[in-house]
Amino acid sequence: MDEDTRDMTVTLVSVTFDMVIQGQAKTYTGTEVVYRTANGQVNTKNMHSNVLKFNKALKADLEAVQPGDTVSVATKKEGDFVNWVSVKKTTALVTTEAVAKTATNVATVATQSTPTQAAVRSNYETPEERTLRQRLIVRQSSLANAIALFALDKDYIPTSDAVIQTAKEFEAYVYGEKTPMQQMDDRDAADAYSVIDGVFLPT
Repeated sequence: MDEDTRDMTVTLVSVTFDMVIQGQAKTYTGTEVVYRTANGQVNTKNMHSNVLKFNKALKADLEAVQPGDTVSVATKKEGDFVNWVSVKKTTALVTTEAVAKTATNVATVATQSTPTQAAVRSNYETPEERTLRQRLIVRQSSLANAIALFALDKDYIPTSDAVIQTAKEFEAYVYGEKTPMQQMDDRDAADAYSVIDGVFLPT
């Protein structure tokens, strides 16, 4: 095996395609893979959309696996970056130590008196949590872009309210929603009319 090519076995936590990812300088669209290593550490691998565009085999690999799958990831070091080459589902190896540890845990639970059992919560990200996290990423990016916009005018020092208002405009534009200014215009237009017998009349 090439010294720059290595394999690692991990457990998938989630795979999210076509999401907005916050990079070092700006946001971009790509794929986020959250995985757990053999020692229990949770890591995230972000890939630009062009990576899967030019490596269709890797995209097919990621589409074929599910959260909770144990996979073998082939990686290749290219310059300062370690890129994923392929992801294949595999069978987790059960060691003697793991069997002994499981048996000990079962015996411990059996000897304990537990009047109530706590509900088990999944470690996997729900669709609602994923949507909220993506919204927060866009909001953070919008704030950064608002600050950068005001920085173009060296003679103007904006208030925090001005920066937040501008960021909300950017955020609403990304999601195709009405901006705060458009919502205010709608309210002003509604206040300018009264309803008499079902007919809108100017006040």
